[in-house]
Amino acid sequence: MLPYFSKDELKDILIATFVLGVAFAYGSFNGILGLLTGTVIMTIILFFSFIPHELAHKYVAIKYGYYARYVKWDWGLLLTLLMSLLTHGRFLIAVNGAVMIYQTAAKPISSEENAKISMAGPLTNMAFAIIFLLLSSIVKAGAIHTIFYYVAFINAILAVFNLLPIPPLDGSKIFWYSIPLWLVIFLSSVGIYHFVSVL
Repeated sequence: MLPYFSKDELKDILIATFVLGVAFAYGSFNGILGLLTGTVIMTIILFFSFIPHELAHKYVAIKYGYYARYVKWDWGLLLTLLMSLLTHGRFLIAVNGAVMIYQTAAKPISSEENAKISMAGPLTNMAFAIIFLLLSSIVKAGAIHTIFYYVAFINAILAVFNLLPIPPLDGSKIFWYSIPLWLVIFLSSVGIYHFVSVL
C-alpha cells in the first residue's frame, strides 16, 4: 500500500495527525509534561481513528480508478488549534484536510462512486469503534483498557459527525445519492455512539 503515497502526502498526514493530537490533548492534561504525554496518547488514538478514515476514502477511490491523495488544510489546522486554545479543549472543530479525488473528462466520478467513497470513511470508523470496544472489554483495567476505550469513543464520534448531511461532510454525498441508505448508516452510527458512550 505504501507505494500509493508520495512523501508530501505522508508529511501532510503526519502533520495533521500531530496537530489534532495537540488540539485534543490541550485542556485534558495539565502542564507541559502533561500536554506532551497527552499529545502522544491522543496521536496514538488518532492513528487508529483519523488515519483509517482517510485511508478508507483513498483506497476505495483508487479501486474505482481515480488518483486520490490526502491534502492537509493549513488554515483549518490553525483554526482547530485556536478553537482548542480559546475553549481550553472543551469545544473542537477538526478541519484538518481531506482526501482529494482527481477525476478527468474521460472518467468523471459518478454519484454512486462518490457515495461509496464517502461511505468508506465512516464505515471504517464504525468498524473500529466496535473492534476497540470489544478489546477494551477484554482488557478490563489499566492504561491499555483506557486507550482502547477512547479509540472506540473517538471512532464513534467521527462516524456520527462525518455522516451529518451537511456539505462538504461525507453524509451529504450519501444523502443526495440515497436518503434511505444514508438514514440506515447514520442511525447505525448513532446507535454505536450511544452504546459506546454509556459504557
